[in-house]
Amino acid sequence: MKTTYGVSKGRNVTDALLRLGAVLLSTVSLGSAQLAHAEQQGFSVTLGGFYANSDSGIVVQNPDLGKDFTLDFENDLALVEKELLPTLELAYWFNENHGVYLDWKRLDREARNRSISKPYEYTEVNSGQTYLVQAGADISTIFNVDILRLGYRYNFYSGEDVDLTLLAGLHIMWLKLQFVGEIGACVDDQCQVVDVNPKSNALTEVTAPLPDLGLQGRYRINDRWSLSGWAQYFYVSLGDTKGQLFDFSAGVNYRLNDSLDVELGYKYYKIDVEVEKDLADFDIYYGFKGPALSLTYQF
Repeated sequence: MKTTYGVSKGRNVTDALLRLGAVLLSTVSLGSAQLAHAEQQGFSVTLGGFYANSDSGIVVQNPDLGKDFTLDFENDLALVEKELLPTLELAYWFNENHGVYLDWKRLDREARNRSISKPYEYTEVNSGQTYLVQAGADISTIFNVDILRLGYRYNFYSGEDVDLTLLAGLHIMWLKLQFVGEIGACVDDQCQVVDVNPKSNALTEVTAPLPDLGLQGRYRINDRWSLSGWAQYFYVSLGDTKGQLFDFSAGVNYRLNDSLDVELGYKYYKIDVEVEKDLADFDIYYGFKGPALSLTYQF
């Protein structure tokens, strides 16, 4: 049912790692597979899989104590913590310095907890309706997340072994959270268990866009091997919305041929969103980390 919220080497491998570390410390970034063909013009498509270790939750209220606390989706609601997440990336370089990119990630999870250990109360953000879940209740939870990242990149430095690129863009998240089961609808402090229709207004979907700035870079070990990744961060407080995000990715790239690259990497993503509305406030966080494997084709 309900709520949503105000709410990734060669000469000597060791030397290569040390040089990349120096680049990281001085630029607060790593490059990405997008840079594998930064010196060329054209399109690239990247398909991949990401073994995500998720951490997510929402701020709700304890009905007994009247205090807010964080409801953890994995520990309290039994959502799967580790799951495969598909990824897709499209990129285009206009020339050796300017390009655009778009990538997408998706993670859908559903679980049933037959005995809730922590009672909680929340308010549906559109209608202002308050709902209560008592300890021991049988609750099914659906939490789906889609993340779209798009933006512009400028390759401001290109040396013999190192490329550095500025990123400026937008993260857009589609969040869907739904609770179904033994849930009480509350009016004037009186709560009665209701049958929650999955398509009723107890389900709220939120799109939370956040602008971002970052750097990415690539260190070439030889004609086939390279290290790459990116780091992006942003914080915004605008009107009734506050949010911050951090997106980091690092990997090892191998060029199979002139058109095909493979990357083995590690990704980390974290976002917090808070929204204050007339009928209700919401505060949600979502993050994941883990290894990733991808294949990039340029044409």
